[in-house]
This record gives sequence, structure tokens and C-alpha cells, in this order.
Amino acid sequence: MAVGALSALREAGVRVPEDMAVVGFDDVPIARYMTPALTTVRAMNGDLGAQAALRLFQWLDARPPVATHETLPTELAVRQSCGLLPLRNPETKEV
Repeated sequence: MAVGALSALREAGVRVPEDMAVVGFDDVPIARYMTPALTTVRAMNGDLGAQAALRLFQWLDARPPVATHETLPTELAVRQSCGLLPLRNPETKEV
């Protein structure tokens, strides 16, 4: 979604990060190669998958579902789209 937002903002003449900051979620591989590079929250997919599998196995064992709230670890990959790092030159890919 954030990759698409960067494209749509560029088409609308909105400068990222000068006019609007953009942050994504999931740190898809293309995020670091966008111009500007996309700041993103990196989820630990192994932990997320393990919790999903646990819930599935509980459901398959016919245990009644229980509403829970869990916080899984994440990391913030700070890149240029949030405005905290200098923009790189798109021709040389250097800062």
C-alpha cells in the first residue's frame, strides 16, 4: 500500500518527504529501492506465523476461541520517506 501511495503522491505532485511523510508496514524488498526509500515497520514474520499456527491448531482441536491481545516484536527501518534521513541523488543512488 505504501509503495502505491508513493507513486500516487508523485503523480499528484506531492513531494515525499518534503510535503508528506510516508511509512509502510512489512518491509517488502522493493521498499529500500524506492525513491525516496520507504521507511517501514518490519514485523518478525516467523513470530507472526507461529502465533497464527498456534491459533489454527487450537481451533482444529475444537477448543473454543478466546479473544487475546498479543504484542509481537517489530523494528523500524528508517529511510528517506519519513524525512529523518537526507534524500539520495536518484541518478547516483547516493545520499
